[in-house]
Amino acid sequence: MSNSPPEHDPTELSELAIERVREDLLGRQLRQLYADVVEEGVPDRFASLLDQLDDSTGLATDTGGTTDES
Repeated sequence: MSNSPPEHDPTELSELAIERVREDLLGRQLRQLYADVVEEGVPDRFASLLDQLDDSTGLATDTGGTTDES
């Protein structure tokens, strides 16, 4: 019996490395896309509609828009 680690097929290792690179790239792209969407914010018209909905239901949320309340 030998205590040496099992030998792996070199193509299997390279496929694993390629898969890891793909996953890393996909993760970076998804994080960038999410950051871009978050930076866009809520359009004024949409924020106004949300405020109107909140007023009609009695709920209060911070949409980043302005309200008519003083």
